[in-house]
Amino acid sequence: TLMSRLPASQPIYVLNLYMASRIQDIFLKHIPYRLPIKSLKFLPQSKLYFCGEIHGARENADIIFTLCQELSFKRLALEYSSSVDIFIQSAIRGTPIFSLLKTEMFDTSVLSIEMLKTVTELLRSGVICEVVYIDETFDYTNEQWQKVSDPDWREIVMARAIEKLSAHQSTLCSMGNWHTRPRRTSHHISALRRVRETRPEAVLVQNVYRSGAIRNANQFISLPYRSELPNEYTVVQRTKRNFELVVPQARAIKA
Repeated sequence: TLMSRLPASQPIYVLNLYMASRIQDIFLKHIPYRLPIKSLKFLPQSKLYFCGEIHGARENADIIFTLCQELSFKRLALEYSSSVDIFIQSAIRGTPIFSLLKTEMFDTSVLSIEMLKTVTELLRSGVICEVVYIDETFDYTNEQWQKVSDPDWREIVMARAIEKLSAHQSTLCSMGNWHTRPRRTSHHISALRRVRETRPEAVLVQNVYRSGAIRNANQFISLPYRSELPNEYTVVQRTKRNFELVVPQARAIKA
C-alpha cells in the first residue's frame, strides 16, 4: 500500500502539449542505472538514512536507485508534496498522465523527470514498498507563506514528517543538501540536524561531485572541479555517521 494519496482538494496542473510531449519522451526513454559504487559495505546499519544532493544532476536518481537496492530500503521519503502522487500512481499502472505535472519541480526539487521514472520503477518492481512525501510547503499559497515567520520553516515541516514515520521500516530520505547539513549554525538548523535530536542513529550520505554540470533553477551551471576527490563512484567516511558519495562527473538533467 502506498502512502500519501492525493487529497481531493489538491489542484491539478496542466502542461501545454509541447511540454507534455517532451516530458513523456524523456520519461519513457530513461532507464534507471545501478551504479558501481565502491565501499558501500562500510556504511553502518541503520533504519534511517538521508541522501543529500545538489538538485539538477542526472546521477542523483541513479544513486537513489542503487542505494535502495544495495541497502534494501523499503520506504523512500521525498522532498516534495503529495500532489505528485497522482502522477506516480498513473505511471505505476502503465498509463502516466504527464499533463498533471508541474514543470517547476524538475530542477528545483529532487523530482527530476529521471527521478520520477526511478521512483516508478522502484515501486513497480517491488524494491521499495512505499513512497512518502515530506514537504507539503511545495503546495503553499502566497497567503500561507505570508503567515510563516521562521526562515527554517521548511526544515521544521520535513523533520516533523520524518519523525512521524514508523521507525520499524527502513527509510531513505532524498533531499537537497541544504536540508541535510550536519552542523548547526546560528542561522540554520537543517532537517537532518533536527531529526537527529530524536533519531541519533540517522546516517547521512552526502553526494559530492568531482566535476560536471547541473541544471538548477532553469539554468545550466558548471560545477567546480575538485581534483582531491577520487575519479570513481565511492563512499568516503567523514565521521561515524556522516559519509560522502563521490560522483566522478555530473550530467545535467533533461528538461
